[in-house]
Amino acid sequence: MNGTFLNFFECKLDNNLMEVYSIDYMGNENLEYLRKKYPDIFFYRFDGNKIYYWKKKNNSDIPIDLKGICVRLALDDYPQIFRVILINSIAEVFKNNGASIYKDRHSSTFEIESNNNVTKTIEGLEVKKILLLDSYYSKENKILGITLAFKTKNIFKWTSKELSQHGIDIQDLSTDNEKIFCNKKALTRFLECTNNTEQYKKIIWKINSFNEQYKTIIKTYDYIKQHLSEIYISDNIHISSISLNNLPYRENAFNMENLQTPNHYYYLDKTQKGKYNDALKELKPYTYEIFSTNKIKCAVICPKKYEGTEEVFSVRLKRKLKEVFYVNVEFIKFYIDDLNIEDYKNSVYESIINKAEKPDLVIVILEEKQKKLNVKQSPYYYCKAKLIGQGIPSQEILIERIKDINDFILNNISLNIYAKIGGTAWTIEKIEREKQEFIIGISSCYDKFQNKIFGVSQIFEYNGNYIVTDCTPLTNMNDYEEAFERYLESTLKNALFRENENKKEFRLIFHINKAPSNKYEIKAINNVLNKFKEYNVSYAIVHLNYNHNFRVFNNEGKENNRNGLYINIDENKTLLTLSDKSINPLLIDVDNRSTFKDKDYITKQIYWFCHLSFRSFIPSKRTVTMQYPYLISRLTNEIKQIDGWDYELLKGIGDKLWFL
Repeated sequence: MNGTFLNFFECKLDNNLMEVYSIDYMGNENLEYLRKKYPDIFFYRFDGNKIYYWKKKNNSDIPIDLKGICVRLALDDYPQIFRVILINSIAEVFKNNGASIYKDRHSSTFEIESNNNVTKTIEGLEVKKILLLDSYYSKENKILGITLAFKTKNIFKWTSKELSQHGIDIQDLSTDNEKIFCNKKALTRFLECTNNTEQYKKIIWKINSFNEQYKTIIKTYDYIKQHLSEIYISDNIHISSISLNNLPYRENAFNMENLQTPNHYYYLDKTQKGKYNDALKELKPYTYEIFSTNKIKCAVICPKKYEGTEEVFSVRLKRKLKEVFYVNVEFIKFYIDDLNIEDYKNSVYESIINKAEKPDLVIVILEEKQKKLNVKQSPYYYCKAKLIGQGIPSQEILIERIKDINDFILNNISLNIYAKIGGTAWTIEKIEREKQEFIIGISSCYDKFQNKIFGVSQIFEYNGNYIVTDCTPLTNMNDYEEAFERYLESTLKNALFRENENKKEFRLIFHINKAPSNKYEIKAINNVLNKFKEYNVSYAIVHLNYNHNFRVFNNEGKENNRNGLYINIDENKTLLTLSDKSINPLLIDVDNRSTFKDKDYITKQIYWFCHLSFRSFIPSKRTVTMQYPYLISRLTNEIKQIDGWDYELLKGIGDKLWFL
């Protein structure tokens, strides 16, 4: 079946009106009690203060003692209820046929575990396919259906004792009684110790190939279709049909568009097609004038044992920075005796911090194992933290990476360095607008205790020009709304008056990696905009979501996807493919509470922003508005563990991309 396939299967119901029962929500403890007491009844909390419930089976009885109110719900008015009923009913069929089923209470996706082990040739390990089953309703197209996708799960068949008996060191591995968790660290060690690394890679590569995933999805669809009569929705509602189609659907539902790659603009706003590094050589970087007459002083800290390798690298790096970025670099070398953190500490203080004249950048050469050390013992984090405190960006480079360095890696390192010293290699499309527009990114990471930590990106102009203001403090969920409001107010003051003091119309587009809420983002934005009433400010809040169940296949997965394929799935939702090496699109959701809602405009802009990368010449899978705040929050959260480091130390380095 040639063409573009979305893993969505429409389920037509023979009736779009359903009777369910409703009672007041009395707390989560009461809800769990009801689920245990009445195992043949579905209970679902809705709208915060209501519980809806209905029968799981045809021969089940609605509990009379609950004294619930019978209500009739229409699909168009209550699509979320119908989605839950549909997905639970289908999952129940898998459960009744012996499958193991799991669903996180914060997710709508069911995980259904296969009983088959696909790694029968590797003793001590089993890999199982996990079906990811979810539902979706498009209000714009009035289509209800399910999405099917797959992932794999690694499980040790050997107990911890058996792993030890086969020569595998388990002392630092996570365990649950006699079982070792098969996480990445444990799996890598197991495969290396049993000489099964290549065998495992072959098996996983085959399972996860696009064509194999497509085949597995189609087989699962066929299975559901064969068991359609077993799916109980309600006494008066049945699934009349389930269908498989390529895009677009009837009446152009889920229509597609191919977005064009944005033009890149270099010095004096010149542009040309072709490879970006070739264009930089010919047209010069966007910020050429800043560095054309200045010499950049770059200190290098390197263990003596790697002096020769570093010397070859430095010569090539100096030539690359000159030829492509028009930057003249003077290297100042500091060789240390050993690889321990004390040698790096002494070099940072004696050779750099205690000197009157500071370098513009410091390159720190490390071994890969040093970066993996605990933060407090790692020279990587120590050097990063202490140099940031002096307003000096640093480029930490692994010796393993530069021993056999190629032109591709050298280009990326050079681009990274150019960004860190304050350069902009290129901007993107120049389209004139009536309103001054700013794009703001909000992302997060987790600390070592698995607490969510938020970071807010500095503001971008519409063409991707990075407006560097101040670095953003980390904040936990409790302080998030207040900290976000303070940050937004201060940065908007700077941004709104930066160039056009007389301009009265502005547009703000917020990119956020979580579903926005009235309690946090909406409240903060409205509070701040009330302080700028003399201006006409519209805004869009856009949820950029990678954690969903949609997958896109080209020609049954036999060919890679097209970059920039844009699929309309609802009035405020789109899917966007960002890499031809992936079947996982980005789900873009423009919040209904936004005052600016042009999803076509916003989707195109997000695609263009993925062509702004200060780490690689290859377009990124993530827009910089998501990547930058993530890097800020992650790195700041890590280096705050270094003694003597404080957030206030970042104040002096607001004009550089220190976190790259």
